[in-house]
Amino acid sequence: MSQTAIEPATHPANAHELAFDVTGMTCASCVRRIEKALRRVDGVEQAAVNLATEKATIRYDATRTGMDQLKSAVEHAGYGVRQLPAPPDAPAPTAAPGEVVLPIEGMTCASCVRRIEKRLSRVDGVSQTNVNLATEQAHVVFDPALVDVQALTAAVEQAGYKVGALAAPAAGRPAAAAESAEQVDQHALERQREIDDLRVRWQVALPVGLAMMALMYLPLGIPMEVLAPVLLIAATIVQFWAGRVFYQAAWAAARHGSTNMNTLVA
Repeated sequence: MSQTAIEPATHPANAHELAFDVTGMTCASCVRRIEKALRRVDGVEQAAVNLATEKATIRYDATRTGMDQLKSAVEHAGYGVRQLPAPPDAPAPTAAPGEVVLPIEGMTCASCVRRIEKRLSRVDGVSQTNVNLATEQAHVVFDPALVDVQALTAAVEQAGYKVGALAAPAAGRPAAAAESAEQVDQHALERQREIDDLRVRWQVALPVGLAMMALMYLPLGIPMEVLAPVLLIAATIVQFWAGRVFYQAAWAAARHGSTNMNTLVA
């Protein structure tokens, strides 16, 4: 899983956060398209779109762009905005909240998103959570005086999921941007390794399964005393080697009293 840097805790005085409902999304490709369109808007510092909750959360510079431009960007991407909230008032002088982006491992569906968001929201000091299934990341806004990253990580693990390694905080914007690109590449490499591993497993499991069916149904004249142990060994390989990832993920969820898509497969 990719390493994701902790966001700087300080923000410009004119920075605002905005969350609104987006209509028309159907898949992870829609999420990426909307996020890309929003990030192109001048003044947008961060954009996160949640497919499960159909919400977009944006942090932007209010002196460089406004809500109308953000809505227009979403509509130009081919999607709709239900209703924008009232324009934000001037921010009161308060302590800057802490922010972190946690790389989440083990999510498979929208139910996983809701479970993690619910668990993180219960942690004292957490003011906002946004879990993105497409990017496998959780963006959390919290009060550093009440909670730390270790407590947030523990909350995710208690929900039955894992948190990938976090990189050290970035020193500045240019460095953060360069490191962000490197992290995206690392995430892509991790995903490719996972896909390659699954490809090897099904390429072995499928021929073994077909061979087992052939041995059972074709009249080959092999005594059952010989055939039965061979089938048992082959079935064990398919069940516990090729299917191990599903059993591990299902057990992790079951230990915390929950179920997911891996439970169904296992």
